[in-house]
Amino acid sequence: MIEYSDGSAVPQQELKLLWKKAFGDEQSFIDSFFEAGYAPECCRTALRDGKLVSMLFWFDCSVGSEKIAYIYGVATDPAAEGQGIATGLMENVHSLLQNCGYSGAILVPGSQGLFRFYEKRGYRVVSTVSEGTVQASHKIPVERIDAQTYAQLRDKLLKENAVRQQGRNAAFLDRLACCYRGDGFLAAVSREAPENCMEYLGDEGKLSGLAAAMGCSTLSYRMPGAGRPFAMGIWFDPASRQNAVYFGLAFD
Repeated sequence: MIEYSDGSAVPQQELKLLWKKAFGDEQSFIDSFFEAGYAPECCRTALRDGKLVSMLFWFDCSVGSEKIAYIYGVATDPAAEGQGIATGLMENVHSLLQNCGYSGAILVPGSQGLFRFYEKRGYRVVSTVSEGTVQASHKIPVERIDAQTYAQLRDKLLKENAVRQQGRNAAFLDRLACCYRGDGFLAAVSREAPENCMEYLGDEGKLSGLAAAMGCSTLSYRMPGAGRPFAMGIWFDPASRQNAVYFGLAFD
């Protein structure tokens, strides 16, 4: 029998062990999430006979006046995969979120095959991104800013149908990225791989200069645009259904 609970019902070390088993991430990354991005009330677990077999987390976000959840870290014990446990957990979470006043949920599939998995569970592609790589040119001035400032400035640049992310989103982003602003742009650049710009907003003409400022010969980037299908969403109330949003700041 499967029982569902929030994160407070399971020792944090057990959550970390399942994360490691499911994703194989470095312990430093896992610890960073639990230090900056984790909140027990924004975690849902599935237990079978008292043993943790599946879990997921979420960050609070918004689109306009609507509250949505950014579903993150959906993990199932490999020994329990293919038994419908993750599906049941997501159905439980959707019901919980709806009862708590969320209009919907959004997530970024970790692989191409997972798009089909989530589509079968009611999700649809709601956000695309433009991606590319530029060669470094003349170095341009950039100013380092903290992630909270980045989130605030980001909100001013985004269009009305964009997903806004502050609070724990910014706290966790600060562990993953170095944030910058320059003349006409904002950028969140991976701490571990400065040649990777996790999100770029603003003047595309400054990308090659940003690459030089990062000390890289090339810079890969992700920004708003009609390109690769990126995020999938599900909306609980048809009256508030969003056909398309921008969601480019994913913690991948």
